[in-house]
Amino acid sequence: MESKNKCKKVEFSTILWSVLVVALCAAPASRAGFVNDSGPINAPPSDEYYWVTTGVTVDLYASGSYDVYIDDNGTVNFQAGSSADNVSAYIGSQLNMYGGTVSDTISAQGGVGITIYGTYESMVSSPIGAGHYDSVTNQVVVDDGTNGWNGDLTFTYEGESAPTTLTFSTSSNIQFGSTGGENHAPTAYAGEDVIIYTSEQGVTVLEGTATDEDGDALTYRWLKGTIELKPSTDVPLDGIVTLELSSVDQIYLPGVYSELHTLTLEVSDGPLLSTDLMDLSVFNMPPSAAANPPSMTVGIGDSISIGAEVADFDGDLLAYEWRKGAIVLESGTVASQAGGDPVSIASPTGTGGTAPFELGLNVLVIAVNDGVNSGEVSETVTVQVSDTEAPTLAPTASEIMLWPPNNTLRPVTIQANAEDNSGGPITLDVQVTSNEADEDDWVIDSVDNATGEIQLKLRADRSGSGDGRIYTVTITATDEANNSSAAIVEIRVSHNKRKN
Repeated sequence: MESKNKCKKVEFSTILWSVLVVALCAAPASRAGFVNDSGPINAPPSDEYYWVTTGVTVDLYASGSYDVYIDDNGTVNFQAGSSADNVSAYIGSQLNMYGGTVSDTISAQGGVGITIYGTYESMVSSPIGAGHYDSVTNQVVVDDGTNGWNGDLTFTYEGESAPTTLTFSTSSNIQFGSTGGENHAPTAYAGEDVIIYTSEQGVTVLEGTATDEDGDALTYRWLKGTIELKPSTDVPLDGIVTLELSSVDQIYLPGVYSELHTLTLEVSDGPLLSTDLMDLSVFNMPPSAAANPPSMTVGIGDSISIGAEVADFDGDLLAYEWRKGAIVLESGTVASQAGGDPVSIASPTGTGGTAPFELGLNVLVIAVNDGVNSGEVSETVTVQVSDTEAPTLAPTASEIMLWPPNNTLRPVTIQANAEDNSGGPITLDVQVTSNEADEDDWVIDSVDNATGEIQLKLRADRSGSGDGRIYTVTITATDEANNSSAAIVEIRVSHNKRKN
């Protein structure tokens, strides 16, 4: 069919009235049309149609036969030419006019899902003849959101003498359909799946997008099943549609170890809506433990007390243990506070240098479990017990005077009597010097660190011209912390035997 873009005159015959000429504009050949004698049509033929542009008035008369196509997003005025019922007509495309009000005198009947938008006005003047109402005009805008819908549309005109009803009925093949200028459904994208802990819900914002190829104004809402998490809201210009999880009651998004929530983003342009799903996984937050202080250094004999707290965002009942190696020092359960505020737990106490806080580095572990997450959460505490005190010595010798000076090596036993506050082992060191003799005049036979016994041999001799010989035995005691002390024992060989 040749493409046309001009107006043509179409003659409509009536029983009661003479020929009426109506000016209609021919549609382009590429646009299919509707005809009224072909029954319900989803794909109408392209060889018979009339294109009614916005604002054109069509007069409806009794027994008239009308083939009418309404322009996309346009309007057509139907004017009652006479009092008659069951006038046949076709209305094509999806026509949109939003924000108006509907007159009580106009109603849609029998059509499932039809939606009528816009403003309807009935302007009635005095009749100019029996059954003839002049200037009785209704502006009609119809959008059912689908193609090929059949239904009844009734217009009621209130005149001075009597109401007049014109009905476009299914029996007359009223068609609501589209030939390519239809409204397209918007596009909803709920975003990628998200995994969070319960503690992150208050700061997490889900982001999706809403777009529409027709450029229609859009609204959106978020749902979980039938539960509305965010009510219908206008889509902003950037198309970003958000759900602040802080505004969602936690009973709708609990986290019992791993809770999967399928959320729906619903986007609407008025007649049509689209949805998209995303999965939100909310994990139970593991507990935490903290010691105060996390490390300390004490001396032997010092008192030790460690403060400790545990917390759980979900308010789970917590089981805890204090361990040193495989030894459990303390254990128990405590009710945590929802929201994660810390609560105190019992802690081990003791004295530095005494089990379980032996001399040196002691490593303790606080382990806590919420009974929901597998495994436990642990925190390490160190207690360094330091020895800063030197051992004590109180040596005694079996001989402190060697007589007679007969040049023999005489045995001497010294008991060191060494002690250390740690109770640990002590290492003894023995050195011998003399004011006269050289090293050939003494022998250190043995030093027993365990018993503190020292065995010596000293030569009983002295210089004839001197005042006597003095052997100086220096004993040094060193503990495990490398603290040391020293003591001296003097053993004499007199020049002359002393008198009592």
